[in-house]
Amino acid sequence: MHDEFLPRPQVERGPESPEVRAERAEIRLAMDFAKAVYDRRLQLGLTQTQFANRVGLTEAQISRIEGADTVPTLALLRRLDVAPGEMLDSPREVARTGTLPKLLNEDFEELAAVAPDHVRLEFIDGTLRTRDPLGVEDFEELERRAPETVRLEYVGAKLVVKALPDGNHSRIFMWLLRQFLLQRPELNLTPGSGIKAAADRRERARPDGTLTPVGHFKGHGEWSDTSGILMALEITTRDRDTNKRDRIDKPLGYAAADIPVYLLVDRDNNTVTVFSEPKDGRYQQASSSPWGATVAIPHPVGITLDTEKLKDYAD
Repeated sequence: MHDEFLPRPQVERGPESPEVRAERAEIRLAMDFAKAVYDRRLQLGLTQTQFANRVGLTEAQISRIEGADTVPTLALLRRLDVAPGEMLDSPREVARTGTLPKLLNEDFEELAAVAPDHVRLEFIDGTLRTRDPLGVEDFEELERRAPETVRLEYVGAKLVVKALPDGNHSRIFMWLLRQFLLQRPELNLTPGSGIKAAADRRERARPDGTLTPVGHFKGHGEWSDTSGILMALEITTRDRDTNKRDRIDKPLGYAAADIPVYLLVDRDNNTVTVFSEPKDGRYQQASSSPWGATVAIPHPVGITLDTEKLKDYAD
């Protein structure tokens, strides 16, 4: 009997390591992205060359994306006119393990190539760092040169990569956008605007949303002063820095910048926390409610959220 017809021995496999799970999650995410871009291009009736010209990329880059060789960032999704919700839901492996990629090796290499000569970058264990202390002026220059696929913040005197949101993150933002539009139509909830945070306005943050009067940011440039901002919004993402960034550093930075309200939608705990009454660099009030509760957001926002809908977006 030939060996190939003999029963193969069963190999006992132990639990996968976090690194293997992360790699599997990235592969799934890249495949979802490839399908979404391919479908979008066919919907528009464009060749790869035509689509590349439309979005400002090369044909080779589009080919690589459709070949599942690229893990998406939010900026790249926007550039390609593909909503995160058009992709398959981010793998539950990602949600469980907290391994949503914030920066890819290819993004780091591109960022390092355009960084100012005196800004030395490192990419260690998936975290972007600078070898030397980074001042706000150097950060602004680095951020200005960064590729569109990389969004940076300067929080707590450290360089931070704005994490990749998944489909539920985007759905939560769109749900909140509708609530604010219905109750306060004279206000805009703007995603991703750059603001000058902290007491000395030396931090640079990109909240998931900023609530302002319509037209507030006109003429402000890349980084806006926080005067006139009524609320900052953050929706947690599945990455290792969420706890310190969104639950510690951001409340301190926003309170010190006198933003009246900070709304935190926490997807780890399924809670909504309202921080209010900034004084001496800290919010004096913080009220946390489970998803499903009715949440009153105080003056100057003055709306009420029935958060039952958020349960639909629990991971």
